[in-house]
Amino acid sequence: MTHLQDAQTLVWQQLQRPETFSAAVSAVFRTVEAARRADEAGQAHLVQSALEDTLAQVLCALKRLDVQAEAGLQRALQRLSKTRAKEDPGVIYLYTDRVELWLNHEYRGSWRIYDDKDIEQVRQMAAELGCHLQESGSNQLQLF
Repeated sequence: MTHLQDAQTLVWQQLQRPETFSAAVSAVFRTVEAARRADEAGQAHLVQSALEDTLAQVLCALKRLDVQAEAGLQRALQRLSKTRAKEDPGVIYLYTDRVELWLNHEYRGSWRIYDDKDIEQVRQMAAELGCHLQESGSNQLQLF
């Protein structure tokens, strides 16, 4: 058994068990809301406390569904890493004289900028592709 699995078992034994999954999820929502309110009030110690309570309640909710915490966490990490890769399509670096396109931290190409119309087209392209646009007020030496 893993530490996370041990923690889930301990939480299940020591906390009042929710009668339904819906009750378990409601408890999670309440403590997350308490953490949000504490954060807005600038009370870091209450945020920490509420998030720790939330962690215990999430473990309890997973147990209510008969989901092992470690397996659930591994599946979540796989889903989140795939989602993150899709959310970060790339970066377009806009210099005063040229543009560089980087995808997944790899250089994919560059082209020269001649006038303000070119700059506006680069901004539009970045928005359409969902790329982050990093503007610099300096010239860039051509890499290749």
